[in-house]
Amino acid sequence: MLRISSTRLFLACSVAASAIAAPAAWAQEKATSGSAAAQAVLPQQADADEAQTQDIVVTGSRIVRDGFNAPTPISVIGKDQIENRAALSVGAVLQETPSFRPSQNPSAARTFTNSGYFADLRGLGANRTLVLVDGRRFVPTSNVGTVDLNMIPTFMVERSEVVTGGASAAWGSDAVAGVVNVILKRDFEGLDGQAQAGISEEGDGFNMKLSLGGGLKFADGAGHILLGGEYSKDKGVGDNYNRDWGREEWWFVSNPNYATNGLPARIWSKNVHYSSLTPDGLITTGPLRGTAYTPSGTPYQFNFGQVWGDDQIGGDNYGISSWTGVNIKQPHERIVTMGRVRYETGDTTLFAEGNFSKVDWTIRNVGTRNFGSAAPSTSAFTSIVVRTDNPFIPAETRAAIDNYNATRPAGTPALTSFQFGHFGTDNLQQLVSKMNETLRGVVGAEGKFGDIKWDVYAQYGQNRYVRGVVGQRLEANWRRAIDVTTITQNGISVPVCRDLLSTNAQVRQAAAGCVPYNIFGTDNPTDAAKAYITGLSLQRQKTTQTVLAGNLQAEPFSTWAGPVSIATGAEYRRETLRSVPSPLEAARAFSSVNSSFVDGAFDVTEGYVEVLAPLARDAGIFQHLDVNAAARYAKYGLSGSVWTWKAGVNWSLNDELRLRATRSRDVRAPNLTELFEPSRNTNARVLDPVTSSAYTVRTVSAGNLNLRPEVANSLTAGLVYQPAWAPGLQFSADYYDIDIDGVISTSQAQVILDACIAGNADRCALITRPNPAGVITEMSTPYLNLNRFQTSGVDFELSYRMPLWTGNLSARVLATYVWDFTLTDATGAVDRSGENPTPINSAPTGVVDLTVNATLAYETDNYGVNLQARYINGGKVAADAVPGTATSVNINHIPSRVYFNLGGKVSLFSDQEKDRKIELFATVDNVLNTDPPFPSFDGTYYDLVGRAYRGGIRVRY
Repeated sequence: MLRISSTRLFLACSVAASAIAAPAAWAQEKATSGSAAAQAVLPQQADADEAQTQDIVVTGSRIVRDGFNAPTPISVIGKDQIENRAALSVGAVLQETPSFRPSQNPSAARTFTNSGYFADLRGLGANRTLVLVDGRRFVPTSNVGTVDLNMIPTFMVERSEVVTGGASAAWGSDAVAGVVNVILKRDFEGLDGQAQAGISEEGDGFNMKLSLGGGLKFADGAGHILLGGEYSKDKGVGDNYNRDWGREEWWFVSNPNYATNGLPARIWSKNVHYSSLTPDGLITTGPLRGTAYTPSGTPYQFNFGQVWGDDQIGGDNYGISSWTGVNIKQPHERIVTMGRVRYETGDTTLFAEGNFSKVDWTIRNVGTRNFGSAAPSTSAFTSIVVRTDNPFIPAETRAAIDNYNATRPAGTPALTSFQFGHFGTDNLQQLVSKMNETLRGVVGAEGKFGDIKWDVYAQYGQNRYVRGVVGQRLEANWRRAIDVTTITQNGISVPVCRDLLSTNAQVRQAAAGCVPYNIFGTDNPTDAAKAYITGLSLQRQKTTQTVLAGNLQAEPFSTWAGPVSIATGAEYRRETLRSVPSPLEAARAFSSVNSSFVDGAFDVTEGYVEVLAPLARDAGIFQHLDVNAAARYAKYGLSGSVWTWKAGVNWSLNDELRLRATRSRDVRAPNLTELFEPSRNTNARVLDPVTSSAYTVRTVSAGNLNLRPEVANSLTAGLVYQPAWAPGLQFSADYYDIDIDGVISTSQAQVILDACIAGNADRCALITRPNPAGVITEMSTPYLNLNRFQTSGVDFELSYRMPLWTGNLSARVLATYVWDFTLTDATGAVDRSGENPTPINSAPTGVVDLTVNATLAYETDNYGVNLQARYINGGKVAADAVPGTATSVNINHIPSRVYFNLGGKVSLFSDQEKDRKIELFATVDNVLNTDPPFPSFDGTYYDLVGRAYRGGIRVRY
């Protein structure tokens, strides 16, 4: 459904006018137009000339044609742009494109997530963007079917095409938001090597990359072989306290009494840290409240600031907050190798390729927190209850307990226990290690039968993912070990776990081997106690993908306007997922991140047909008029059958102006995790009106075999303008509208709670609250076809190229304006366009409404310089904030940001005839050292590292 208000239409036109009038400093080197026409305007004119003389498979279609005639908007990122950014991964460059939301990258990921660079077009989720390599699917590298772009060799990339519209009819499931097709080098001969290293202004974030590839012909030119490898390492950056902006400790506190005290429910402030726990322990209730401990167990009086639940503004505990131990950028190490060979015999070409990729991530992580203000419960994050007969209580505290009990007023109960808060550093610090390894092979053939082009191939890929956590807390052992009393042996009082003295034989049996743990100071627990309460959390996962496919293309007849092209093909695909947790994980023994055993598979058989028919040529205003239509039928073994289709029109009024539009029906079938996952527990923080407090709860999600495919209705419509009065100038504007029904999702914990409080009985059934007035101990978040997703906006591009002095000046601007990003769920519909990323209470996040990526570049045969500017518009913290309610917030605006990146290269040796060169290059990221904007320090859009430098050498022979 087309949704354009007059105000928004005016704003879109204004942005377009601004783009046309933009100065060269806002130009964009990126070879991206709203169409595949950008392929003819790559940064080097030689690339453009070659593109026009070769058959091009435009990613938005299965029909080979010149890139100028694509009805679907396509962005092209050339190898020169990747080189100019000196990025470790092609994913880092792709995520700078405004149509992407960089929701998963080393600065946006958290510790236990499947880290990497994942393509998330339109912010609809990486599982709704299909990733291809040379037009073929790549084996998923995560349990939700997404592909880490780290696994693709950067040195082999010729260009990347991004279809910013639905393409399921052409490519199948998952192409709801669009397609990323990474095109690898095909005919390279010689050697190509690169070495680079970089570091941040602060002296951290060291990174380096080495790559070497070579290609040669054999059998008198009938055969070609290409081999290469790439190694990179990034040491990452520590937590927020490693930067000036992070040391200010901006965060929010929860105000459950907003209805009576006149203040918002969420209050942003600097100097926010925890109030109910410390690394060495803090008593949070009773007459001894505020007694804290040093590492040696010596008590001192904790200085409370302005307390709001588990947080406070001011007071002691500086450096102990929600962001302690959470990396600004995750460290990782990567190796990628690839080889391909092809051999031509007559009209047939045989080919084979294989690649191996491995990425390792190792991160230190703060262990489980016990918030002292939360009422005791079975949740891993609630307070510890310490009984006063615990022999580890320091002498000074013991004296204070005895004094209180001796002098308490008549009728006042004796102090027999107190609540205790504990932060999981030092003894409970975890070492998280993740490994992602991909092995993929393809064999096939392509050729011609007369005028019919054909290709067939078979592909097998597998991905192994291993996640291990050393020092993960065993929750039951922890609870037993910290509940300590004494027994007398040979006249000496000896600490012992209380459960070992239980009258219940089962309790005693479960506690066998328990070693008492001294929670008063991190220096005091014994090594045996540390070993008893922690273990190795381990998950092994294997994903496989098998593909058999064949395609035909022909021009069987012509109309009055030219030949009609028809493409058809069939594909069989089978994917499997097997995830095996360690026995302790399977028993959900750890305090967090317990994976489950998953063993599932699906297969799909599908066929498609696509037609391109010219209807007019050189007939007045119909210089060219083509229509394009496609349909695909897919039969899933588990999810049933589904049809997808598209219809497009491409109308050139003259040599300067072209109009285009595409309407499509697209699908995303449920992935293996959504179908088969038995249960998986994570944690979420909620603001609970029942207890008037904010705390962390355990959430449990599970798969659902009854899921049906998501269905999207998409529309793109736009224009391309190439004025004759300004040779080299191109402008494109494309409107998009995507409406997805039956979105597969697990509800957010806060969304479930809010719906329950509003009276939704179905959502209340997902909540476990043993005491109606007490805290929630667990929430169920199963996968369901829950929601509806609607998004619309406009993509713009302005590009210009001209000769200047002894070289060429190129300028390009890309911009995406999002005016609708609405998720409809059980609580209603909320438009989150313009909600910049700063997640609050695990709430859904939105997208920045205007992003711009611009580059100005000048290049000669001997040197080149380029300046990139990335603009992120200001926005809201919470789009659904309403004054006087639980969604209210004191600051609801995030300022805009502009980041400048500078690059340059100089040739030491060059022989263009033989394609040989040696060049030095360097880049400076975030030239002005711009901090992320308050109150957002999220790595999705914003640079958290600060000014950083990279430099190296490239050799081509």
